[in-house]
Amino acid sequence: MKKAVIRNAVLRKDMILDMKKPKVAVIMLLFNILLCLVAVPFIGMIVLVAEGYSYGATELSYRTLINMYMTLIWLETIAICFLTPALTAGCISIEKERQTLEVLLTTKMTTWQIIKGKYFSSIMLVLMLIVSGLPVMSLVYIYGGISLWQMLLMILVLIATTMYVASFGVFFSTLVKNTIVSVILTYITIGVLFGATFMGAFGGMGALAMVNEYIEWEYDLTLNIHGDYFGFLLWWNPLVTIFDSTAQIFGYGFDSSDAFNGMKDLGGYLFVSMTDKNIILNLWSFISVIVQLGTSYLLLRWSAHLLKPVKRKPHKNSEKKRRK
Repeated sequence: MKKAVIRNAVLRKDMILDMKKPKVAVIMLLFNILLCLVAVPFIGMIVLVAEGYSYGATELSYRTLINMYMTLIWLETIAICFLTPALTAGCISIEKERQTLEVLLTTKMTTWQIIKGKYFSSIMLVLMLIVSGLPVMSLVYIYGGISLWQMLLMILVLIATTMYVASFGVFFSTLVKNTIVSVILTYITIGVLFGATFMGAFGGMGALAMVNEYIEWEYDLTLNIHGDYFGFLLWWNPLVTIFDSTAQIFGYGFDSSDAFNGMKDLGGYLFVSMTDKNIILNLWSFISVIVQLGTSYLLLRWSAHLLKPVKRKPHKNSEKKRRK
């Protein structure tokens, strides 16, 4: 599979053309400048604390470093959600507008190979941005406390988020002919997806809890029907995945004693049938990434199916004439 991606003619051509554009270097430069502008105040605060200008120097400086790292992670997540649809939502529709898609379809490449080539070439810039931000994020090694494995784990989650968001752009780019319409539909779908998963999860669980309370109060009957399965809608929300991944590793709080550890702790408030020892809550990020990558694969397969030229079935009379 790896060799097939490297030998993909569409991927190779688009990468060569895109990497020659000056905008790639400009975007990477601006992105890293933004990361530096966010990191410098945190480093300055750490230096002041280390010099003894604040109480609790060692503990505060360590937590400040963790907060800096998580801020950079969320900044990259926002950049992924905004840049990826713009880069992917025109990969196929532009070929339609230029009337070059028919040329691609006449080659020996299958529609699945074309979709894969366009998909990976479109997200390559975003993946390069994630990798280029590693030197700034490596500032956490100044005081230690974060391992290389933890950093790589968060990078893998960001890459999975990029692939997930990009699949929607490729799908709408295949579905419609106009690039602007494709971009708009992608942004709307991503926004609705983020909002709908939150509303569906919390709304569904809350509605069933109210129904249980009403029936118990009105009819003195306990149904014990919980809506935990509504919470599984959050598996399709990459923001929850990022939140759980960062919280599982570093925790959210002012120090290590009161750190909030993501869905593992949140599950005790949301889910009736689960505790912090439940395997689903402990493996929330892993399951979520698998679900999102599976959804991406299905969307890309659907896009490849939509890209196939429509073959008309021969008429019965014409078929009989040919046989005669």
